[in-house]
Amino acid sequence: MNSGSNSFRNSDWLLLGLVVVMSCFTYFYNYTQPTSLYWDEVYHVTSAQKYLNNSYFMELHPPVGKLLLAAGEKLIDANDDELNRIYKDTNHVKKRVEGFSLNGYRFFPALLSWITAVVLFFIFLAITRTTILATFFSFLYIFDTALSVHLPGALLEGPMIFFCSLSLLIFLHIINIKKPNIKFKVLSFILGITFALTFLTKITGLFLLLLFPILFIGLWPKWKVWIIGMIFAFFGFLITFIGVWHVHISLGTEVTNQGFYSASALYKEALESDNPIPFSLYPTAIKDHLKYSIKYNDGVPKLDMCKVHEAGSPWFYWPLGARSITYAKKSYAEDKVGYLMFQVNPAVWWLSAFAVLIAFSLLTCSYLLGLKLKQRFLLNSFCILYAGYMFGISQIDRVMYLHHYLLPLIISFILAALVLNEVKQIGKWKFDHDHKVFVALCLSICIFATYHFYKPLSTMRPLTKAQLEKRAIFPLWNLRCSGCKRNDPFFNPPAICKENQNPYTNKK
Repeated sequence: MNSGSNSFRNSDWLLLGLVVVMSCFTYFYNYTQPTSLYWDEVYHVTSAQKYLNNSYFMELHPPVGKLLLAAGEKLIDANDDELNRIYKDTNHVKKRVEGFSLNGYRFFPALLSWITAVVLFFIFLAITRTTILATFFSFLYIFDTALSVHLPGALLEGPMIFFCSLSLLIFLHIINIKKPNIKFKVLSFILGITFALTFLTKITGLFLLLLFPILFIGLWPKWKVWIIGMIFAFFGFLITFIGVWHVHISLGTEVTNQGFYSASALYKEALESDNPIPFSLYPTAIKDHLKYSIKYNDGVPKLDMCKVHEAGSPWFYWPLGARSITYAKKSYAEDKVGYLMFQVNPAVWWLSAFAVLIAFSLLTCSYLLGLKLKQRFLLNSFCILYAGYMFGISQIDRVMYLHHYLLPLIISFILAALVLNEVKQIGKWKFDHDHKVFVALCLSICIFATYHFYKPLSTMRPLTKAQLEKRAIFPLWNLRCSGCKRNDPFFNPPAICKENQNPYTNKK
């Protein structure tokens, strides 16, 4: 699709189809593997089972993600009633029961992760105005090994990134409408819905609240149009918020041996009765759930780099893809081990990190030196979103993990597209559209090559120690074989860790 064109040609449909097919193979085709639970699946599956059994519970995260896991199992019906009851009386699966299938619980995260590639394609198309470049930037998402491992699991990040991406796509369309027509009102209403679904999946999605003051600036001086949009967005948000909590509260009618959690006297009394929870009690119930979430979060330990088994990492590690997390291991013959790791594709993560640096540099030059930018408003907007998230996450006083960077990672992909759009000249070389396509194709080859190189770590393919060490090109990744010592150069063990805590001398 050429710049300024609103119609798809056959070649454009072909490129979109390519994105759909490749994303399917990456995120959906083999989502049932591994058959064992990994990472936070051990928590989220138990929550989903409580929904399936009408069990009352409270948890750290809002309801949407767990409701989708339960809906997937209800739809696919991969387990019988007995298997779907085995984890409802616990908050943590210690051992997978033989015959228990995760196919249903993983269905919607895998499906939405697949569709996210299409949403991102249209985001990149809105920015670059060409399907070739939109396809290339979609590859950043499709061919990242960390995303392909984490998002299809029975986890929360897959749905959250889908709803977030949808919100950003709607934002890009709203910002170009300068009058309160039907399209503007409908899109504003949908934006309220997608924003609500994002942060009702994980509270970190609350950073999208920044979109609304950004819209105010973008629509200025037509502030009356913005007010109309906010009214429709508010109603979309309110309906979604109430609807989600209604489902959560109405399903939780049976009090199990897990007890009443942090329920207040009024909420406890309603739960003990045989009657449905009255709507008038919803504010109290939501408040009680929030209190429990805060209490739970306060109980999470802080980051301790001296712990032998610490998988967390400081937030300033994340743009470089550090530190890797081992989700599962499987021993093979001939001293080979299969790994399921949250390990990044360096071509994707380092390119996007570089794009973030360039984006902030371009804005600085724009304000201080008068550099003219074609899409300064959008560059401003997504830099604000990126910085807002990173600032907020840096203030959280608990252990955090590399997967907490996935939302700003998506933002960095968009910033990469905006940066490429702004490049007009490199030295004496005029950087026109054909040059951009050429660079994009070269980078695509590089991204696919590194994806292929690190793919064994996302499929538990057997590797020798030497084969794994070939992939440990960056010490901060802490990418180490089974039983190997840590090698994190940022911390000085003698100065920080006690001798018996030293992760450099203790084996995992």
